Amino acid sequence: MTFAYFEPVFLDLKNVNIQNEYNPETDKADVSASFPASPDVALRLYAQNRFRSGGEKGQLSFVIEEARVHHGITEADDQFSRWLKRNRKETYDVFVKIRLDSSQPSGALSSVLSVQKSLSLPESVSLAERELMQMTFLEELVKDVDAAVMDSLQKNHKLYARAQPEEATVPMTSKLLTSPEVR
Repeated sequence: MTFAYFEPVFLDLKNVNIQNEYNPETDKADVSASFPASPDVALRLYAQNRFRSGGEKGQLSFVIEEARVHHGITEADDQFSRWLKRNRKETYDVFVKIRLDSSQPSGALSSVLSVQKSLSLPESVSLAERELMQMTFLEELVKDVDAAVMDSLQKNHKLYARAQPEEATVPMTSKLLTSPEVR
């Protein structure tokens, strides 16, 4: 899980810091370690691949404050299935809290983004199917986080992203003066 399919975004800032301050040991009900990749690690990888510095002044801190997963069992709707303990579903509720701190010549800003998402799996799925569904769920979670982060960076922090650094936007021209020689 690299999130390389997210195109890097170059912010007009000198530094972009990614910090994972979430400690799953502070929440006894957290089962994030049961996922193929825990949400805090997935978010850190996403942010490291997505946000790049591309300016001369200022800084952005992307701080993962919370990325917990709680697990529960949802009983079947009908009484007979409940009695047989059939058709139960496992639910995973993910709670993410990210703080964006930016300091620019125009001033400092901070915003907090919260994202909550749930996954419901039939109790009868195989381990391989469960892991695949959890990975797909994490990718969807990161897409939701990306939409919220990009919106906040543009609307709240007034940081506008470029698809590539300014140096690379200069059109390059070259001429082949002679044909290459093969020996």
